[in-house]
Amino acid sequence: MGQITRGIMLNVRLARFFKSVRFHLTLWYLAVLAIILVAFGLTVYLSEQHALSVQFDDLLRARIQQVALTYDTTTQQLDISVPTSRKPAEASTISTATRGLNINEVGVLLSPQGQVLQVLGGLSPASATGIATLTLKASADTSRGYLVPLPGETLTLITSGKPSDYSLMSMAIFRQQQVVAYLTFGAPSNNAQQLSTLATTLLVAGAAVLLLAALGGFWLAGRAMRPIQAITATARQIGASDLSRRIALRRRDELGELAGTFDQMLDRLEKAFARQRQFTADASHELRTPLTIIELKVSRLLQQPDLPETEHAALITIQQERQHMTDLVDDLLFMARADTGHSTEPRDLVFLDALILDIAERFEPMAQQRALRIEVGELPDLATYGDRLSLARMLGNLVENALKYSGSAGCRVQIALAPCERDGVHWARLTVSDDGPGIAARDLPHVFERFYRADAARTHSTGSDEASARAGSGLGLAIARWIAEAHGGAITLDSTIGKGTAVTITLPLASASTSPSA
Repeated sequence: MGQITRGIMLNVRLARFFKSVRFHLTLWYLAVLAIILVAFGLTVYLSEQHALSVQFDDLLRARIQQVALTYDTTTQQLDISVPTSRKPAEASTISTATRGLNINEVGVLLSPQGQVLQVLGGLSPASATGIATLTLKASADTSRGYLVPLPGETLTLITSGKPSDYSLMSMAIFRQQQVVAYLTFGAPSNNAQQLSTLATTLLVAGAAVLLLAALGGFWLAGRAMRPIQAITATARQIGASDLSRRIALRRRDELGELAGTFDQMLDRLEKAFARQRQFTADASHELRTPLTIIELKVSRLLQQPDLPETEHAALITIQQERQHMTDLVDDLLFMARADTGHSTEPRDLVFLDALILDIAERFEPMAQQRALRIEVGELPDLATYGDRLSLARMLGNLVENALKYSGSAGCRVQIALAPCERDGVHWARLTVSDDGPGIAARDLPHVFERFYRADAARTHSTGSDEASARAGSGLGLAIARWIAEAHGGAITLDSTIGKGTAVTITLPLASASTSPSA
C-alpha cells in the first residue's frame, strides 16, 4: 500500500513538474537555442565545405598546369618523375612544391584523336579507359583551353588495386596554337573526411552546449520563478482569519510591482474584514441590552394574574422571538470572535461520553415536546483535548438541528460514539443521526455555509404556531464545523431524501502527543 501511495505521489509530482512554468521556460529556451545551434552548425559546415572545395580546386588547377608544362612534343610524353613506392589507401595532400608526381596522383594523356599516350599513377586499364572516355566528351571545352572539371567532379578509380574517390580536371595542351594533347589529371581529396570530422565535432559540441544550457536554463528559470513561488506561498498562508501577512518583495521590476499591488490589495481586504468583524461584534454586544430589557418586561407582564388570553399569547410570541434573536446574537458574536483567529480557550481533557450524556439530558424536554426520542448508543471511555463549552455547543447544535428538522417524518435522534483509526492516528467518531425527511442533493454542498438554509420541505416544526415553526439562523452547522476544525478534527454530512441525515465528527483522541503540553 505504501509503495502504491509513493508511486501515486511520484506521478503527481512529475505531472506538476511537466506542467510547471519553470519546465516550459527551460523547454522554450532549449528549443530556441537548438534552432540557433542548428543554423550556426549548418552555416559553419556549408562554409567549410565551400572553402575546402574552392581550395582543392585551386590546388588541382595549379597542379595540372604544372604537370602540363612537362609535355615533350618529341616524345609526346610528360617528362615527370613517378614515385617508386606508394602508401596505400591514404589521400595525399596536393603539393606544387615538386615537379614530380605526388603519391596517389593520377593522370591520362590523350592524343587529339583520343589515343592514350601516357598513364600516370597506378590506374587500372578500366579506370584509364573510363577517364579517356570522359576526356573526349569534355574535349569541346578543353579544346578552347579551358580547365574543365569532369562530370560528377569525383570518380571512383582503381589505383594499386584499391578503389578511391578522385577529383578530376581536364585541359588541352597547346603548341604553336594547336592542340597537341589532352591531359586529365586527378588527385584524391580528404574533404569528405574533414567534413565528417567537422560534423561530428559540431554534433558533440552542440549536444554538450544543449546539456549545459538545459542545466543553466533550469537554474535561471528557478531563480526567475522564486518571486512567484514567494507570492504563492504567502497567498496560501493567508486566510480569512489572518490577513496580516505581506509579500514585501524588494524588487524594482514587474514582479516587484505585482507583489506591491498584491500587498496593497491585502491592506484593503484586511481593513474591510476588520470593519466587518468589528461591526458584527459591536452589533451583537449592543443588541444584548435591548433583548435583556424585552425579556424583563415580558416576564413581568406575564406574571400579572388578570392578563387577557390574547395579550398572554402575544407576550409568549414576543418572548419566543426574543429567545430566537438572542440565540442569533450569540451565534453572531461567537463567529465574530472565531473570525479574529485569537482563540484563548483552554485546552482541557474532555470526556466525550460524559459530554454526550449531558447534551442528551439537556435536550430531552425539547425531544418530548416534539414527540421524538433521543437514543444514545454504547459510549466507550473516550476523551479529547479541547474546550468543553465549545464542544458542548458543537454537539448541542447538531442535536438541536436533528430535533428541529426531523418534523413529523421522524421519530428519533441517535447519538453514537466509537473509536477509529486513520493513517495510523487514533480518532473518536461522534455521529448524530435522525430519520427525518433528509436533505436534497443540491443543498448538501452548501449546508456548512453561513446563513444557508435547506429546502423548506425539511421543516423542524411539529407545532401549529408560527413561532415554533421558525427556521434556524443557518449558523449552527457553520459553528459546528469551525469548532471541529479548531480542535484538529473534521465534520461530514450524509443525507438521503426520505431516510434521514447523519452528521459525523472525528476528533483526535487524547494522548501524550496531543496534550497541550506536548
